[in-house]
Amino acid sequence: SLLSKIKAPGFILLSSNGLPMMSFEEFLIALSQDPQLARIPVVLLSKSPVTPLPKGVVEEVMAPILANDLGRLIQKYCAGGQAA
Repeated sequence: SLLSKIKAPGFILLSSNGLPMMSFEEFLIALSQDPQLARIPVVLLSKSPVTPLPKGVVEEVMAPILANDLGRLIQKYCAGGQAA
C-alpha cells in the first residue's frame, strides 16, 4: 500500500485541543492500536499542564511553541532518525 512506502515521522506534535473529529485521547488510543504508528513518539502541545501525561505521550510542551522548543524536539526525535 502507499502508506507502507512512507517513512514514519520522527515524532508527532499533538495539540491537547484535539482534532476536528476526535479528542487527543481518542487519537492516542487509535495510534496505539497500530503497531507501526504506536512506535512514533508523541509530544503533547498544550496551553496548561496535563498531569499525568497520557499513555503514549513522551513529553509535553507549552503553547505557544517557541522556535527553540521546536528545534530541540527536531534534534531529539529526528536527528539520525532515532529518538534520543
